[in-house]
Amino acid sequence: PTDENREDIEWKFFNDYIKILMPKYGSKGTDKVFDESLDVLRYLEDPVSDGLWYRKGVVVGEVQSGKTANYIGLISKAADAGYKLIIVLAGMYNDLRAQTQQRIDQGFIGYNSKQDLSNQSANNRFGVGNYMGHLPVMYYTNGNQNGDFSKQNAEQTPTPLNYQEPIVLVVKKNKSIMDNINNWISRYMHRKRNSIDDVPLMIIDDECDSASVNTKRFNVDDDQHVPTAINSGIRDILAKFDKSV
Repeated sequence: PTDENREDIEWKFFNDYIKILMPKYGSKGTDKVFDESLDVLRYLEDPVSDGLWYRKGVVVGEVQSGKTANYIGLISKAADAGYKLIIVLAGMYNDLRAQTQQRIDQGFIGYNSKQDLSNQSANNRFGVGNYMGHLPVMYYTNGNQNGDFSKQNAEQTPTPLNYQEPIVLVVKKNKSIMDNINNWISRYMHRKRNSIDDVPLMIIDDECDSASVNTKRFNVDDDQHVPTAINSGIRDILAKFDKSV
């Protein structure tokens, strides 16, 4: 978003997230998360911008330096700014994916997805969900070990992507999972045209040097090159959207 547009954004998701961080990070630490997440947001396209656009970049951080805390802050700010579908690629293993889901449950979604499974019961409020007026989030994965976006999820999950509320998926980097996401999104595309123009997409690739990189040798002029499975799955998701980061 431009500096002018940012002045009009109400940081509702992010302000709730800061309250969660305050006991551990203190005001100095939360100010740092605010500044660093805003620095990254400045490089992203304004989600309300017209036309076709695509931005990509890499953020580097030390081990145990608060990377997850920072990208949940970025997710919160992106949702406040108007990004509608947020996909977090959370490593290659079930336990890491589930752990990341639980952090996002606490800091963004506001429900314990291990118990709630998207029913949004008041008894399952968690983290930011305990704050009055926390905005709703659609979520189609959960914090159980088997809570990834399965083939059954892809077939049963509603296809509208242009809800007023943001949608978040926390998934493994796995070929079948990439296929499930692409099949689900394709069902929505059939109702539109060959690309999706009304849903700004954000993909956050945690540990992007693992599995996501296309490691197959190729020539620049090779139009028939087939990239590695995870890389190809990510490309296919991005190609379906007119607006993505």
